[in-house]
Amino acid sequence: MNLTDLTIVLPIYGNSPYLMECLLSIEEFVRAGSKLLVIDDGVSESMLGNLYQWININEKQQNISITTNSINLGLFESLNRNIDCIQTSWYCFICSDDIFLRGSAAVVNDIRPSSKVGLVLSKFRSINHDGSSRYDDCRHLYQRITKFGATLSPQQMIPALLKFGSFNGNLSGMIINKALWEQAGPFNSSWKHAADWDWLITAGGI
Repeated sequence: MNLTDLTIVLPIYGNSPYLMECLLSIEEFVRAGSKLLVIDDGVSESMLGNLYQWININEKQQNISITTNSINLGLFESLNRNIDCIQTSWYCFICSDDIFLRGSAAVVNDIRPSSKVGLVLSKFRSINHDGSSRYDDCRHLYQRITKFGATLSPQQMIPALLKFGSFNGNLSGMIINKALWEQAGPFNSSWKHAADWDWLITAGGI
């Protein structure tokens, strides 16, 4: 996957205590030519100051843009309203309390999606508040997916979601092709949680 044709989408809100760690993990993508779109949905003044400080010292400032909502819209409505400004063919979401593991940019760069591929889901690691690893409740699911990937129908996806929980942990790590987004339509903004799961079911039926 050409990293110059990828936009990292980072929605931020409130105090975002892990924002700087998240930004540092994005740096390898920005250095490789990926774009970064930060969506400010009501971030605190202190965090906004940290964000601009990080941008000012980043060597690829031209690849970074910030859009600010006039009012707090909530996660999914905020994404819906701002995704249309993205010019790249691919975009990847990351929440401000998550990070990309070191070497993620190289992994994404090695992906060779065919013209039929519109969605790439990542594996994830979860930690407890003390930094210890959480049980990987998706490992049984991963054993059922070939190393070349698989497309699940909505009929397969709904029972799997109920049994295993989210395939990709949360919104973070979803890499979506713009053409698939346009076909599937936006997130259901009336859902405050799990609208990404709802969207996966819709996209899986296309």
